[in-house]
Order: sequence, then structure tokens, then C-alpha cells
Amino acid sequence: MFKPAKTAAVLFLLPALLLGACNQLIPVGQDTPVAATPIKAQLTLNLFIPTGLKSQYVSAATSSLRVQVGGFDTTLPISSATCTAVSGGQACTFVVNVAPGTGQALTIGLYDGSSRLLSTVSGTIDILAGQANVFNLTLTGVAASATLTATDRATDITAGSAGSLLLDLGGVYTFGTALQDAAGQTIVNPGRPTETLTSSNPNFTVATTGTGTFTVTAPDPTGVDQTTTLTVKDASGTALTTQMLTVPAQKVALTLATPSPVAGSTVLATAQLTSARGRALTVSGRAVSFTSTNGSFPAGNTSTTDASGSASVNLRTGSTSGTTGTVSATSDAVIGSATYTSVVGTANTITSTVTINPGAVEVNGTSTLTVTLKDANSNPITTAPSVTTSGGSSVGAVTQQGNVFIYPVTASATPGTSTFTVVSGGNTVGAANLSVTPYDLTVSDGTAPLTSGTSQYDFQNAQAHTFTVAESNYPGAFTVTSSNTAVASVGISGGALTVTPGTAAGFSTITVQDSAAFGQTFTFTVSVTTAAFNLN
Repeated sequence: MFKPAKTAAVLFLLPALLLGACNQLIPVGQDTPVAATPIKAQLTLNLFIPTGLKSQYVSAATSSLRVQVGGFDTTLPISSATCTAVSGGQACTFVVNVAPGTGQALTIGLYDGSSRLLSTVSGTIDILAGQANVFNLTLTGVAASATLTATDRATDITAGSAGSLLLDLGGVYTFGTALQDAAGQTIVNPGRPTETLTSSNPNFTVATTGTGTFTVTAPDPTGVDQTTTLTVKDASGTALTTQMLTVPAQKVALTLATPSPVAGSTVLATAQLTSARGRALTVSGRAVSFTSTNGSFPAGNTSTTDASGSASVNLRTGSTSGTTGTVSATSDAVIGSATYTSVVGTANTITSTVTINPGAVEVNGTSTLTVTLKDANSNPITTAPSVTTSGGSSVGAVTQQGNVFIYPVTASATPGTSTFTVVSGGNTVGAANLSVTPYDLTVSDGTAPLTSGTSQYDFQNAQAHTFTVAESNYPGAFTVTSSNTAVASVGISGGALTVTPGTAAGFSTITVQDSAAFGQTFTFTVSVTTAAFNLN
């Protein structure tokens, strides 16, 4: 009967190597001489040596076997055993003679060709005299080294310098360990020893989740690199391997709602926390402060990140267009920056002007429309506006002097009011009115002009008299009437007004008119005086 000293074993799976030779013996310990008393019991050891991974751990590199029973201690090369090739390896039988007895301490160790311990088992056995004592034992591998491998989140992990791993984001990562014996063979179950995983930085926490599996919870990126060393240790605390992990420092990506804000306007500045590889950090509550080389922050220059890891403030740009500013956002001593160049705004009705000079001209006369465009901060706008007219007047080709636009104006051919409306950037800037009046309606007696309403012509005889009627830029015909046709009758042809005295004496008002559109009237008086002599 075999009584193992250990009741449980943690098993590791690693590839095994084909046993290269069974006839080489490299002693591990010095044989203990067999007692001089007669041999009373025979101990038979059956060992299967695999050529690959098997469910029971015996290394394929096994070269010798050391047996310690009570006071008996011997090392047996594989060549001393009776070995038979079987499927997957060799079945070897070792026979040693030991003293019988109960409760004897048993230790068996398997060694490679360099006398390195690969696996072992220990316990107590009862060896009964006069019987063939056969024991089936499960050996536990002896770990000499280990490998530690990340098994998930491959997109978040990149190789760093000197074999370190860079974790782009925080959170839980899964790692697996594999244990190797001194010959480099992977230790598989049953027979896998236990191991632990430790972290040198308490901000990286480790938890065991199963046989050879662990989770490491890494912190979120901050303003500095965060590093830990993971160490795989065997049950005695001996380090088998290490792995350095680093969470690189965060970055700050700053964007503006537009890189070309209107001078004097507000623009939203947004800082996004990112990983070292530029991926968004969904971390809330981080403080962010903003500064600018040109502009101000009307609602304050600090903010905190929301659940998406971003923080925003409003920036008011400087009032002068064409200036460049640099905006910076700082979180945990990490700075991100963006630049902008302010542009001129839309034309403002208060700072811009629309004038016409002179403001009143005769029909077909000329004037000048002057438009000066500025935005609300009096920044000059140099893009020509559009001008629409009403009332029959027209504008000619513009002459530009910076933000001043000069248009020649030709008045309409008929009297009235013309309106000039100026539009810039889709917005009405202003309007100007031009009063168009007719030229004076005149009546002349030869070269002497008459005065409307006061002039009087006295007929000296019965002959008709011709007056000249004129009105510059008037294209129509004149009408003429006499208030007393018995005193004078009238007729007009073109600009020749003929007044013929009648037979009656008295006064007549002569009225000359142009068209209703021009609306002018000229009046003067003619008189006819008669004398009658009665001779008796």
C-alpha cells in the first residue's frame, strides 16, 4: 500500500520531447549500500516514458530514476530497465531489492541527462515480505522556468522595448502561465505544481481565475507612464519568470468647432482624452483647463470630462480679423493644442454705410452710390455686395477701394424716387433713396424768359404773338389753354406757343403744361386793350 505525502497537485501542460537514449547513466546521488541481512522483498517499479504530451506527467527527457526507500538509495539509468516500445513512448520496468517493512518513506525522482530533477513523488509504502510489491505512482513536475502570455485583448497590447508589453487602455486583461521543467519540457496534469502571480505596482491588481490563468486589472492612462513587473513564482516563492507591463501616458486631442471663426465670435473648444495610440478614453471627472494666446473664455476656462472623456468650453476670439490664436487644453500635465485664424464677419447695419450723393437730380442726371462694408467689430469686408434698384434708375460698374465700393448712378428718365438696396452675404446692409425731378418748364418771349404766375404780355395790336416753351429732357408734348378765348386764343406746335388776341378786351391766363408724369405748369397773363371813339 502507498500513502502519498501530498494529496493534491496543480497540473501544467507543455510539449514533451522524445527520449533520445535509454542507455546513458548520470548519477544523481550516491548509492546507499544494501544491508548485509538477507533480501526478503522485491520492489518493482513500472514507468511509462512518453514521446509527447500525456495525461500523466513524466518528462520525455527522463534519463534516470532515483529511488529512496527507508535507508535504501539508488539511481537507476533507463538502460538498466526492461523497456518495451509501446504506442506513444516506452514502458520500462525497474526491479530493486529492498528490505521489507511497513510505513517506509519513499521518494522517487526522475532526472534528465544533465542530472536535473524533472519530477518527483514521495510518500510512505508498506513492503510485504514474500510478495511482489508493485506501485503505480503519479509524479509531480518540478518547475524550473515559466512563460506568461496575454490571452485576450490583442488589439490593446503592443510590444514595447526590452520585451515589455504596452497596454493602451486600462481594465481587465487575462494571462496564462505555462511551467517548464529543467529540460524545457512543459509540465502537464496530473502532476502540475502550483504557482502564483504577483505585481510590483499595487495599481495593477492580480487575481487567480483557474489553473494557470490569471487576470490583471490595469489602471486607466493618466498623465504619466504606469509600470509594473509581473512575477511568476513557484510554491517556494522562487521566481520562474517576469513580465513588465506599461500603461503609457494619456494624450489630449483638442479640436475647435471651426478653425476659421468670425473675429469677436464664440467657438466651441473640445478636449478629448486619448490613449497613447489616439483612442478615446471614456473616463469621466478628469479636470481640464484651457488657455489661448488670443481670445477669452466668457464662461470660464475649466471643465471636467464627461462619460466619453471629453470636456468643452466656449472661446471668444479677438475682435480683429486675420489674427491667429493658439488654444491649449491641459489635463494631468498633458497638453493638447489647436490653432485658429479669425475671419471677418457679416456686414453689420450699424457699422456699414450706404450713401448716395447728390440725393436729388433731374431726370437722366447722374449721382454716386457709396457703400462701406464692416462687420460688427468694424473689420473691413472686401467682398463686393450686390445692389438692386427700383424706380428706373441704374448703377454702373463698381470701383473698389478696400472695403469701399463706389457705383456710378444714372437717374431715371421720369421723375420719382429710386431706391438702391445693398445686400452682403445674404443680409441687407442698407438702402439709399434718390429723388429724380424734372427740369424747369420755361416760357420765353424771344430771349427774355417769363416768370410763371407773374409775367404779363400786353398786345399792342391784333397780330398773333409767338412764345417759346422749353423743358430739358422732356420727351413729350405740351398742352396749352386760355382762360378767356374771347380775349386770346392759343395753339402750340412743338415748343412754339402762338397766342392770338381776340375781339374782346380784357385779360386771359395762358396755362402751359407738360405730361402728368412730369407734373409741371407754367402760367402767364395776356391783355387786350381796345379803344372806341364815337364821333358826333
